[in-house]
Amino acid sequence: MIYSKLNVEINLDDKRIQDWNYSSAIRGIFGRTLKQIYCFQKNIQCNECSFDHCLYYELFEKKYGSYRKFHPYIINDITPADYRDRLLIQFMFIGKICDQLPQLIHTLLRIQKYALIAAKYSYNMQINTIKNQDGILIYDKKIGKINLQDLSEIGIEKRSAKKLKIHIETPFRVKYRNQFLRKFIWHAFLQSLYERLKYINNYFCSSGLKLHLLRKNYDIQIITDNTTWKEQYRKSHIQKQKMSFGGLVGDVVIENVDEDTYALLKLGELFHVGKQTTFGSGKYKLEILENSKECIYEN
Repeated sequence: MIYSKLNVEINLDDKRIQDWNYSSAIRGIFGRTLKQIYCFQKNIQCNECSFDHCLYYELFEKKYGSYRKFHPYIINDITPADYRDRLLIQFMFIGKICDQLPQLIHTLLRIQKYALIAAKYSYNMQINTIKNQDGILIYDKKIGKINLQDLSEIGIEKRSAKKLKIHIETPFRVKYRNQFLRKFIWHAFLQSLYERLKYINNYFCSSGLKLHLLRKNYDIQIITDNTTWKEQYRKSHIQKQKMSFGGLVGDVVIENVDEDTYALLKLGELFHVGKQTTFGSGKYKLEILENSKECIYEN
């Protein structure tokens, strides 16, 4: 399963708002810029257009499956706390869409022509650098040249663990029994994760991973649950109103994690879990607290 992570450092002409998530605002500008460049029939709606391979349509509007709608990208605000007038935004593109990485980078460089609006503040942006997840420079404003790097690839990593911590960094948001989950439930977490991974694998990555061979273990025991609800809001450019994208954050410790469950969790560590993952929601990190067996890699 291929993917590409691009860390984009953006200079602002004023101090940023501390603890504000800029991923939604950046996503809005990225989407509008993409449409401005690649949409050839702006006078009609996407569902009326015959250009079904339009880059904007594939990223933002296309519905790949009937039961759930995910997109082949994640935009995550990973700005360090000591950045006063800069942002660090991570763009992750998943699967076949990476074939159009030059066009995507071209679009990223064009977003700096627009004003960034956040919490009634307006910023001028200038992209300083673009680096891949290994820190290799792809673009530097001082040079003005794009150096494409090889795409990344992930396979299935199997190992077991006696104790495993799931540290949920950005809100895990999912509905369970028609209500948003306010308390961590393993069954709901695992089901949400599996549905997302299956969707990504089937529609974006040509079923490259044999997920159907991985058993879903709903009987995993929770040792400690230190999650709480964290509210976040974003301004919808289309609906012209403030919208919630809050969810659960914090730590969960589980025990007796089998190889198949660990494999699913490891994939989710990269691709996130739950709803509104395009804004960076559902990001978590794994920490093995007590080992069991050595790991096995399967591509």
